[in-house]
Amino acid sequence: MEKRTFVLLTCIPGEESNTQNLLNKVPQIKNIHIVKGAYDIIVKIKTTTNHELKEILWKIRRLSTVRATLTLKTWIEDQNKMKQG
Repeated sequence: MEKRTFVLLTCIPGEESNTQNLLNKVPQIKNIHIVKGAYDIIVKIKTTTNHELKEILWKIRRLSTVRATLTLKTWIEDQNKMKQG
């Protein structure tokens, strides 16, 4: 079963685009949004196992342009919305 996780990233100021380019290299990262506010980037990750998720999170946290992360694991999804979009 596919698991979806959202990760909010805080980057070194001015490194948002570079971080986005690095994140684009990770196939499990399906969406990347540069945002304004307390966080700089929001990513959506799709994995099949917790081990796979752990590996992806480790890759993200090791990026030199990332200062901090907040991980939000999806608990319940609206399956009707998933079919539409």
